Amino acid sequence: MRVLVPLWRRQRVTGQRLRQRIAGVMAWAVAAGYRQDDPTGTLSAVLPAGRKLLKHHRFLPAVALKEALAKVDGSRAWVGTRLALRFLALTAARSGEVRGARWAEVDLEAATWVVPASRMKSRREHRGWRSPVRLWRSWSGPVGSGDRSAWCSPVAGGR
Repeated sequence: MRVLVPLWRRQRVTGQRLRQRIAGVMAWAVAAGYRQDDPTGTLSAVLPAGRKLLKHHRFLPAVALKEALAKVDGSRAWVGTRLALRFLALTAARSGEVRGARWAEVDLEAATWVVPASRMKSRREHRGWRSPVRLWRSWSGPVGSGDRSAWCSPVAGGR
């Protein structure tokens, strides 16, 4: 414990590897008859709980959003790309959900977008975003041609 705990606090990965090696040696000792018990089974109760450090994506402060969206609107990008970026910014949806969106999921009259459970990370259907869906009303795109199976995103296959 005198060796493992300080290492566990400073270098978690190295501490975990050392713990695994100690557990392997102890398991062998029990199997070979050198020990009656394996003391490594109770280590998790003694070792400090680790906090997983999360690395979040950078974000744009709300005060800068209007200027950023104006740059997107003023760009020469395809209209579908501009709308997708605006939709992402206003909804904070996952980019894969927006890229994979199909016109069949969008009800322009009710201004709703229903993401099926098969495309959600949580595997539950999601309904929402009334006002950003109205963005898509301004773009006829494939939905204007009646192709409800078409992708909303400019990237084929929603990738």
